[in-house]
Amino acid sequence: MVLLAARAGLRPEFASPATAPGLEDVETEEAAVSLPAGPDEPVDLIVAEGDEVARGAPVAALRHAPDIRLVAPIAGRVARLNMRPGRRLSEIVLFRTPNGGIPPTPPACDASFRPRESGP
Repeated sequence: MVLLAARAGLRPEFASPATAPGLEDVETEEAAVSLPAGPDEPVDLIVAEGDEVARGAPVAALRHAPDIRLVAPIAGRVARLNMRPGRRLSEIVLFRTPNGGIPPTPPACDASFRPRESGP
């Protein structure tokens, strides 16, 4: 008798796309986030216009499935939020920024630095 092992989840097999020598990633100055074609889903926005975001940071979540999030394809500034009636997403437009959407790191403090004591 053969025993079958039960495993959770699906394990689909997909062929990887062929890689070509000299193929490189290209980042554009502008990118947009939108839902794929199909029924419009209401979303909850996580960002506001003018916010700086890192590449891969969540920018919106599906309202009825908040664990499903849309992420920024590039690091930059949220330039425009286009919504349709019913909180349905048209697009989120991002502009790449020179610092990559990440605030500059403050300079390291000297170990001998001591803050002034306040008080009378």
